[in-house]
Order: sequence, then C-alpha cells, then structure tokens
Amino acid sequence: MNDFLERCPPAYVELLGSLGIQVGYFACGMIMEKMRPAYVTATSREVLNKSILNHVILNSLHFAIATCMGGNSILSQGYPKKYQLPSWTELISQLVIALVLRDAVFWIVHRLLHIPGLYRVHAKHHEIKNPGDHHIFTISYMSVADFFFLYAIPIVSVARFLDMKLVTTLAFSFISATGEQVKLVWGDEAHDEHHVNGAVNFGAYGPMDWVCGTSGHLKNTARDTWTNECTAARCGAWNADVVCRAFELVGDLNYDGPASWVVIKYLVIWSVYVCKFLSDYGWIFEGGRQRWTLLNYG
Repeated sequence: MNDFLERCPPAYVELLGSLGIQVGYFACGMIMEKMRPAYVTATSREVLNKSILNHVILNSLHFAIATCMGGNSILSQGYPKKYQLPSWTELISQLVIALVLRDAVFWIVHRLLHIPGLYRVHAKHHEIKNPGDHHIFTISYMSVADFFFLYAIPIVSVARFLDMKLVTTLAFSFISATGEQVKLVWGDEAHDEHHVNGAVNFGAYGPMDWVCGTSGHLKNTARDTWTNECTAARCGAWNADVVCRAFELVGDLNYDGPASWVVIKYLVIWSVYVCKFLSDYGWIFEGGRQRWTLLNYG
C-alpha cells in the first residue's frame, strides 16, 4: 500500500478515497431509507436519477481538475507525509472544528444563493417543497453548480484551511454527507420549514442559524429587526463590545424578508469570532512552511 501511495499522484489517491466515501454514502443512504418510518414518497424516478447524477458529474469534474493540476493534491495543501495517519487527538479535534466551520461556510454560501440574482442557481432544489416526504437521496436534487458550491466548496475549503491529513478529510466528508441522511430518518423539520418559508434555517446543523438569528422558531413574522444589543448578547457577552463596535461600521441593518439581506452583518460577526479564536487559542504561523496551522497536539 505504501508503494502505491508513493507512486500514485496525490490527486488520484484523493479521488479514489472520495469515491470510496461516496460508495459508503449510498450504502448508508439505503440503510437509512429502510429505517425511516413508513411514508408515502413523493419522489419520482426522474428526480431520484437526477439526484444521483450530480454525484457522477462531480466525480468527473474532480477527475478533470486532478488531471489539469498534474495530479497535485486538491483536498490538502500537500505537505510531507500527507498520508500519515493522524493521532486520535488530532483527528477528533480537527473534526469538531471542521464541522463548526463547515456549518459557517455552508450557511454563508446558502444565504448568498437566496439572493435574487443568484437564486436561479438554487431554484431547482426548491422544486421539492417538503424534503421529508422524499427519498433520502433527493438531498442532492439541485443544479450541478448548486451541488458544487453548496456541498463541494464547504468541504474542500475547510479541509485545506485546517490542512487535514487525507484520512481526516475523508472522515470529515463522510460525516458531513451522512449527517444529512440521519436528520431525515427522524424528520428534518428545519429543512422542511426552510423549503416552505425560504427565509430561515440556512445552516447545515443549526448553530450558525442560532448565532445569526435565522432559526425557524425565531422567524414567525415577515419582519425581524436586529439591534446591536440583542445580537451581541446572542453572540456572547465575552465579545459583545467588539461585535457592537463592528456593527457601527456597517450600520444598523434590518432583516426585511427574502428581498433584504444582512450578509455583511453576519460576515462581520464571524470575522470577529475567527480573529478572536486565532488570537486566543493557539493558531500560529510557521515560517518554515509558510502556512497557518494548529499547534501540534502530539
């Protein structure tokens, strides 16, 4: 195996790993579908086929990008011993951080896709009005561009940012993919509400919606005015003064239904959080490698 890893270009090793993860994704999906309570499916064969086709197209795109890059690594930054197994501490800590970051990136991309000028990319996915009445694999029912930006970009960007080892990246990808399936087994009411309302529940897991005030239970009216005080309190008193000062720079923006957007305000919140994390929790710059990395966990 070591000889194969040394001889095979990194991008193709990553592609094989990604294919293996997707085989596991479909296997788990079929098991999860059997575990769901009895329901009358609203999924047509055409919708199901188009959902699965997105995975085929994205894998083909992955292969094309790998070839164009000369086999260089895509999912990691390609430092030495990229195939080395991570320690349990490194694996668990990076997975926890990655899932939090993925929720943030997913929320931002999803929110942007609901801007009127970009919504045409995302509109196909919203042809399904109640995802809970459909087959698990219809999670992937969307345009190819939508599938790329909403599912591939968050995974790849977070993996590269954290400079994960390949095993960690594949585990992160698998958990992210099957997590969507698990929610549907017991009924994903938040996703259903998003498809009905269109202005709530943009995140993958929920914390980002809670922080940004877009949780479904917080949006019972067409208008929800944000104030510096309540939003800063929601973000946590430890950073309230910094958040309030940041808000003064972008003004007191309001949420006014799907036609009005406060992405700038949310980006400011998360920029402050990231900067605070980098300064307080051990992120350092290694001059020799010229990259940001977490402190060595041993």
